[in-house]
Amino acid sequence: MALVLTTLFDGEVAESVGREVYVRARAALPPGERTDPADLFPAVAQRLALAHDAEHRIHQAIADSPVPLADVEPEVERLMHQLELLARDADRVAAYLADENETALRSRLDRLHKTQSGDPHVDHANAQAATALHDQLDARAQLARQLAQFDAQMEHITATLGVIHAQIVRMSIAEEVSAQGRVTEQVRELRREVDAASDALHEAYRDLD
Repeated sequence: MALVLTTLFDGEVAESVGREVYVRARAALPPGERTDPADLFPAVAQRLALAHDAEHRIHQAIADSPVPLADVEPEVERLMHQLELLARDADRVAAYLADENETALRSRLDRLHKTQSGDPHVDHANAQAATALHDQLDARAQLARQLAQFDAQMEHITATLGVIHAQIVRMSIAEEVSAQGRVTEQVRELRREVDAASDALHEAYRDLD
């Protein structure tokens, strides 16, 4: 688990920035405004920046194409809107994980397991606290898995956008209008993937309430 979290965001950032800062930053973004990767946790920001680069190349290829690609461009714009919303959700999860020190939680749990006061009321309260800490660690682990999945999905989506860019260039050279439908469907499939990932992140975070 520690290895997963280390790959997701820098430890020094995690120590210095709490959840509240990122919640305020997200709330300050007007609806529909493009998400600036600089506002996000480093690993989330890197993934979104790569997607932005792929989007820019696709838009440029469409602009340079002698073939009309009216169906592809709006689908790409919708995909990017969904990706930015997903990145904001992933950032919220990363902020939670940074704010909750797993080592400290496990230390508290270990201390409770070792504590035997001899007073049944105190021991019962300690047992309840231990159960709550177990639940918190389980929920934290679930969020860490979702964040790792976001990382993998963004890698796949960005790579697929690269393929779409290549296909647009090929269509432009061959002036192959008939392939537009196939490319448009690829983008729509990516949108469905992003929707599923967003639902999973929302559900995992909601379970903490």
